[in-house]
Amino acid sequence: PSFAESQRPVGNLRHGLELFPDDPLLLATLGEAYFVRYDWGIAREDWVLDRAEELARRALAGDPSSAQGKKLLGHVERYRGSVSRACQHFLEAYRSDPTDTGILLHTGMLLSEVGWGELAARFYRRLLEADPLTPFNYLMAGLGQVLGTVAVGHLDQAAVAHAASIFGGQIDMTMLSFVKMIWRMV
Repeated sequence: PSFAESQRPVGNLRHGLELFPDDPLLLATLGEAYFVRYDWGIAREDWVLDRAEELARRALAGDPSSAQGKKLLGHVERYRGSVSRACQHFLEAYRSDPTDTGILLHTGMLLSEVGWGELAARFYRRLLEADPLTPFNYLMAGLGQVLGTVAVGHLDQAAVAHAASIFGGQIDMTMLSFVKMIWRMV
């Protein structure tokens, strides 16, 4: 989407804040809209992340347990290069709302990036448990199993999990051999 196209949801959220100026969920959601603009490259200026952070902090001022506010701070810290603070915010968000699929997904992704595959795998499994109707969650759960099993040295089990996540459980020996070959190369 273009910058102009991304203005509409921002305008709608601002209108909501005119009616409910201190609503933590509206504040965090508007912050998320700013963050997405930054994340997707629509607006990569520093002020965009600054605005997202400001809105997250306002949401947390109104509700210190706001999972969405904590998640948003995690996104901001990740882009600013503070992985440890990002992990802290994502884990706090998880403690506030352990069934939020966005929190589960992004916490798992961040943990994967920093090399904590076994822990990331737990978040991906919980993601699938929280929302078994979204196909992408099966891919992430399969990836999580791969990360978790490779971390403890079970390449064959990882290859089966990866193949199952890609091919929807329909695994034949050719596909399994192909996936094992790729994983041995990596």
